[in-house]
Amino acid sequence: MLSPIEKTAAALDELAQRRKVQKLPNIDFVAYMRDRESEKDNFKQVSEFRDEVIERLAGKKSIGATLPWTKTHEQIKFRPAEVTMWQGFNGHKKSMVLGYAALGFIQQNEPVCIASFEMKPSSTITRMLRQAAGCERPTELAYDSFVNFAQDKLWLYDKQGSITPETLYGVIYYAADKLGIKHFIIDSLMRVVAGEDDYNAQKNFVVKLGDIALETGIHIHFVHHNRKGDESKPAGRYGAKGSGSLSDNVHNALEVWQRPINEKEEGDMPDMFIMCDKQREGEWEGNIGLWFEPQSLQFSGTPDLKVRTWIR
Repeated sequence: MLSPIEKTAAALDELAQRRKVQKLPNIDFVAYMRDRESEKDNFKQVSEFRDEVIERLAGKKSIGATLPWTKTHEQIKFRPAEVTMWQGFNGHKKSMVLGYAALGFIQQNEPVCIASFEMKPSSTITRMLRQAAGCERPTELAYDSFVNFAQDKLWLYDKQGSITPETLYGVIYYAADKLGIKHFIIDSLMRVVAGEDDYNAQKNFVVKLGDIALETGIHIHFVHHNRKGDESKPAGRYGAKGSGSLSDNVHNALEVWQRPINEKEEGDMPDMFIMCDKQREGEWEGNIGLWFEPQSLQFSGTPDLKVRTWIR
């Protein structure tokens, strides 16, 4: 017999099939990438950078999307033309945290495309709907409100399993060019570069992501797993599976780490942390404490666990 949560997920899955779901079209993305015009005039004079340099010297507020928690807004931003690695141990909710962050990007009118090769789009939507509605069992009306909230700002690339790097490059180019996507989420890297010890393939893939980000202005996020080991403490950016060149070649390196269950009764200590080990264009590095609310799957920046409603 299905549990109440499983019944809700099944009902929402069926509902999603009956309503319009924004999916990328089934086209030859490799051919699209090859045919795409990419030649640029890369030679520029110093005078062309005047305004940008003056703004930096004047200390003007940096551009970029922010996370959903006010306390982080002056610490970290997700700027155009960058790549961010979201790493973590299995089961430490890195994909769930990133999905919640995506709600914030959408609210800031920065369209998101999620390419999850591990979860069906209906599962991704169900989880994000719970987070947006702030409850365990959203209604059909809540689903319709979520569709309005996400319309033209949330797209899903519907493919599970493995994918070649070349195809994914074309998908990202298409999303940036044709859909106006500002944040592209890859979940996860191991579905694209399967060889854990294929260091050159990993490096080449992440370097190419950086090239695409620079060329299109899109911000690319990818989820990656930590090496197996002691989960009672964070692994650090060089604790990610595979080559250390992954963190060397991204702009931002974040680790999502969940405190051991037997430690969670200690006062108001956060349930988990986002640890920023690298921010190439920002001056801040440090830890962001979060508290998890299991009914809504939301993450709070304060221990009062006040649930937020993203949709009406």
